[in-house]
Amino acid sequence: MLEILYQDEDIIAINKPHGLLVHRSSIARDASEFALQLLRDQINQTVYPAHRLDRKTAGILLFSLNKDMDKELQQLFQNQQVDKKYLAILRGHAPEEMHIDYPLKKDNGVIQEAQTDFKTIAHTELPFPSGISNIPL
Repeated sequence: MLEILYQDEDIIAINKPHGLLVHRSSIARDASEFALQLLRDQINQTVYPAHRLDRKTAGILLFSLNKDMDKELQQLFQNQQVDKKYLAILRGHAPEEMHIDYPLKKDNGVIQEAQTDFKTIAHTELPFPSGISNIPL
């Protein structure tokens, strides 16, 4: 069962777990479960994805519950009027701020231009070892 974070008469937002595809795709024939079908079956209603998140990305996924809202949301995303933010947890050290202009290779081999700006918002240390660097020699 998918975790529903918000729902009204026009939209629904879910917490998409890592590893789940938004919908069927020819580049991921190995998958048998998709957020679109799972949510549709869970709420017994047709849903329309407003955007996608990569299979390996967990996060909030927005769906329209009717065709009018689907058209409106698609237009907002297409016109880049939606501000998407991603939070990442990483091991190691990152610069305080950075602009990355690096193309990504999709699963089907197609190269896609990609730019990312990030800003480090916090640092912490964990009180236990992790990774191969902590294996005694």
